[in-house]
Amino acid sequence: MCFSDNHIHQFIKFMFIVSVPTVTLTSTTYMTQKGQPAQVCVTKDLATASDISGVITANSIVASNAATRTKSTTSHCLSLSTLNLNSTAVVQFKNGSYPFTLAAGLRVTCVNITTYDDKVQADPKVFSVSIGPTSSTTGGAVTVGSPSTAQVTIIDNTAAVDFTPVQQVLTFLPSDTVKCGPTPESTVNIQDQSVVRVSFTAPLYVVQQSLGPATVCIVASPSAAVPITVAVVAGEDPVPSARASTDFSAGSYALTIPANTPPQSPICTTISIVDNQVALQPNKTFTVTLQPPNPRVVVSPPCQVLIVDDHKISVTTITPNGTYPTVPQVCFKSDRNVATSTSVSIVGNIVTVLSTTRTISTYIVFSPNKTVACVDLSNYTDILTVIVNPKPDPNVKPPVPGTDTAMIIIPSTTPTPPPSNVNDTVIGDPLYAVPLLLNISNPLDGPALCYEVHGTANTTFNLVSDTCTSVNAYYSPAFIGSDPIAINVITKIGIVATDSSGVCQWIKVELDGCKAFVNGVQVNTSYQQADIGVRRIGDRVRVSVPNCGNPNLVSWIVCEQTSGVKMIRFVISRGLNLRPSSHGIIGQFWNIPISMVHYSGTLPQGYDSIDPLYIITINPPHSPSRSFLGEQYGRTWDNTKKTCYYSGGAQGGRTGVASPDDSVIEGAYTDYITSDIFSTLFRYNQFQGCSSGSVV
Repeated sequence: MCFSDNHIHQFIKFMFIVSVPTVTLTSTTYMTQKGQPAQVCVTKDLATASDISGVITANSIVASNAATRTKSTTSHCLSLSTLNLNSTAVVQFKNGSYPFTLAAGLRVTCVNITTYDDKVQADPKVFSVSIGPTSSTTGGAVTVGSPSTAQVTIIDNTAAVDFTPVQQVLTFLPSDTVKCGPTPESTVNIQDQSVVRVSFTAPLYVVQQSLGPATVCIVASPSAAVPITVAVVAGEDPVPSARASTDFSAGSYALTIPANTPPQSPICTTISIVDNQVALQPNKTFTVTLQPPNPRVVVSPPCQVLIVDDHKISVTTITPNGTYPTVPQVCFKSDRNVATSTSVSIVGNIVTVLSTTRTISTYIVFSPNKTVACVDLSNYTDILTVIVNPKPDPNVKPPVPGTDTAMIIIPSTTPTPPPSNVNDTVIGDPLYAVPLLLNISNPLDGPALCYEVHGTANTTFNLVSDTCTSVNAYYSPAFIGSDPIAINVITKIGIVATDSSGVCQWIKVELDGCKAFVNGVQVNTSYQQADIGVRRIGDRVRVSVPNCGNPNLVSWIVCEQTSGVKMIRFVISRGLNLRPSSHGIIGQFWNIPISMVHYSGTLPQGYDSIDPLYIITINPPHSPSRSFLGEQYGRTWDNTKKTCYYSGGAQGGRTGVASPDDSVIEGAYTDYITSDIFSTLFRYNQFQGCSSGSVV
């Protein structure tokens, strides 16, 4: 390639031209808020191989920073400055030099200029910034271009909450002569328009009924230069809980806060609480309000007073030692009335004339206006002594030291011992006693039929089968301790009952722990639904079922121990609505007409005399009649004092030694076997089923 001299000269000139970078501000105006840094930035027009350093200088603008604004009034020659908006004494920003460095690879960089928040509401403030000396790290030339100066505006962000305005009122009397001059001739009255807030020290005050009165306190803020009297008004709640006069003293109570009382210093009053001596009441409330004396006293919302009934009842026996004339019972007295029905557990022991001991676990109920409650012991026979006590209860005071809350009962007459030839299996087998229907007007006012169905162990038998109720019993081998004995006992009862909605409910009671279950769910205290009632009371369970009639069929399942043998005793206490068609080992004898005549034949083998022998004839409505001998005794299997006719063999069948000698129960005992505790199917089944429900 060839170049002319002229071309070479131009090329060399181009190669040796050196470019000089120019540094400028990025804007002529910047803005920030008080207390926030003001960001000021510089830029260069060319990329450089080296860093550029310099400073930005912040300077005051005197005319703006020294501005002062005054709100004035010239009426009556008076000038009043109320608000200083822009004070020159307030420092708004930090002046001086702020160094910067533009790195070789950067085109823009910024510095932060410090501003201050003076907490004074004011107009915007303005100060100036400018680029100072600049240089390159390699010593090259750097020029400062335009814009090289700018203004920074500080915006006021002070809100009204940052200061408290004071209202000043100037009052001039009509007779005043106002002149302009060095001597004031008018009167200026400054009225204090601030308010005092009076409030309760708590939204809720709690008082125990027996420890009243209730103390209610108020406080004032700020402190007042004069005494302040407010009315403290006690009244019933909109929905009355505590009632005036019967629970507390309603009315207005004047309460004065002395002058210059320090803020938040409590001043208190008391409100009378009425102690009506009734125990176990629900908690009650009433409302207390404040009424201010004038508009410059502002009061808080109302408070409430909660009255807590701290009364407990003290339970003692009416007579520490005594006798019962006819009905055996133990009676207790409460020292005060109760607001709602309250149950108290009772535990103790009974010693019988046979020297056996039975545990009592039951309860008594005190209801409003009833301070005496008794434990009925009519289910316990041949009582010699009874010792019972209230069980520890949160609603009952513990006995006073040195007093005896036990009751010892001694019967008025000593019962005769049981006959020796009743039966040698009085503690198991199981043994049954059912009332015989001799008096139609009073089915229970008559003798009983005593018989036994020894059955087989680990087998379920039907006891009652009626239209809407079926009762089964599970037989188990009996033990004394861990030793088996040659009798069977009942250890489970299963009841299938149709409730008032036509639905089956499944009830089971187990000997172990005397546990009760309804539809598979354990019942610890009571269950009530659709006329089905199950109540567990210590070692017994009461079951009430409608049996498609009225009144309910009521039975008791008692978990007991007799002569060391644990067993279940099943008792029908109200069977008035068992139909004549009902069946089962027990059910077939309820409400069935019978006839009875004294036996006058030859003395059967095994009997000592014909005097206690009677011919009993059962007349079922849907099967042939049956006749058999019954031996009369004055007590039932469990030694209850009641005439009972002992009949039949070990399985409820024939004796083989008497005439007539029909089976006591219809058919054979095996005809009453069911497949499980809830099965209703056996030979003489009368249960008609339910519309729904399932075995659980």
